Amino acid sequence: MKVEPVTGDKAMSLDLGNGATMTLLRIPPGTFTMGSDTETPDERPASGVRITKPFWMAATEVSVAQFKAFDPAHDNGVYDMQHYNHVKRGYYMNFEKDAQFPAIRVSWEQAIAFCAWLSAKTGKRVTLPTEAQWEWACRGGTETPLSFGDFSTDFSPFANLAGAERREMAVDGQNPKPMKNPPAYRDYELRDPRFSDGILHLANVGSFKPNPFGLYDMHGNVAEWTRSAYRPYPYSDDDGRNNAKVDERKVIRGGSWNSRQIRATSTWRWGYPGWTRPFDVGFRVIIED
Repeated sequence: MKVEPVTGDKAMSLDLGNGATMTLLRIPPGTFTMGSDTETPDERPASGVRITKPFWMAATEVSVAQFKAFDPAHDNGVYDMQHYNHVKRGYYMNFEKDAQFPAIRVSWEQAIAFCAWLSAKTGKRVTLPTEAQWEWACRGGTETPLSFGDFSTDFSPFANLAGAERREMAVDGQNPKPMKNPPAYRDYELRDPRFSDGILHLANVGSFKPNPFGLYDMHGNVAEWTRSAYRPYPYSDDDGRNNAKVDERKVIRGGSWNSRQIRATSTWRWGYPGWTRPFDVGFRVIIED
């Protein structure tokens, strides 16, 4: 892996209106091995890729406040409490206190529309990253499965992933509360019990330590749309340059709060049709010169 130097300013700020701003960081060009031959079949074969030009990438996932500058009616919705005794809608109602959560239940089509709106507003070419740009930025010059280490590394300072805290999802009572000793049929959420990031679902964007390029939440919190079509490797830039077919599966990257480490690595990939609005998927934008 080789990271090439880049000169000039390393950060820019965009005014989205309604008091919302966005910080983007300069990502240098370089070469790296994309994919993995040792993790999941969809990541194979690993192959060399070159990022030929620098680009700007948002330091965080697009927040509710940022997305509402584009779509004031947006609502993240709620997460179910997994219990039949409901006296409230669920976890995480979209009140003002949640303005710094990442925007979720946003389709690829809506993310592209946000990019078009921000392009017109700023006069810059705002878009989603290609799958290669995303992985390059996520790695930040590292070659380990996660930018902060391997599967034995405590992820809690770096990422909102599925840890021991997910035991709290086993609830009981008229006003459901976590059970002290839940039976297995209630406590069934997959997790890595060795570590706990202390966040049950979504975290405010930028709550954890950044990667070597200064980007937050590239692993976990929410998975992120790319503009690339979900196609078998080896990767080709043609998969993501002029791809406007909404019904085609689009690549998401990075995993979410609902993911264990194996589903949130620098190389992990999955795809959804561009019209879907997944419960744990958001996005971040780039600017290409």
